[in-house]
Amino acid sequence: SSSSTPYFGTTVGNATGGAITVDIDGGTFSSNDIYASAYTSGGYDPLAGGTATGGDISFTARNGGSISAGYLSANADAYGGSSDQAGGDAIGGTISLTSKNGMLDFSSVYVEAQAFGGDGYATSGAATGGKGTILLDGGVYDWYGVDLNTDAYASNSGGQGNGATARAD
Repeated sequence: SSSSTPYFGTTVGNATGGAITVDIDGGTFSSNDIYASAYTSGGYDPLAGGTATGGDISFTARNGGSISAGYLSANADAYGGSSDQAGGDAIGGTISLTSKNGMLDFSSVYVEAQAFGGDGYATSGAATGGKGTILLDGGVYDWYGVDLNTDAYASNSGGQGNGATARAD
């Protein structure tokens, strides 16, 4: 006997971004520009899109160490997976810039840990913004511009949108 029931699988494509750590203890790290990315996107599934969780990015200068660049860009966004039914949820990642008796020397800083709920025709994915932290222990910091973005966007395509929450320290 045979069956005509379609098979949609049992595993949704959930995704988690990776981790990037730059920890300079007493030394020097210098570059023209630094671009660090640990963003992720949940997979498509006909019944429910995959959940996406952004990764972790950390830059730490300690004990007289220094990290210097003209421009620092760090991205730990999360994009919930799409679906014919329920969109996947998204949770932004975590980004930290820390100086512990060290120096973070940048012209400008762009930090983004946003979350975008996935598209679904019946219901859309929820979104929770990531966490961005800048901790400076002493010293003088002359950054031209700082942009710290932890927004959350629930999808509103087709179905009912779910809540969005953003957070920052």
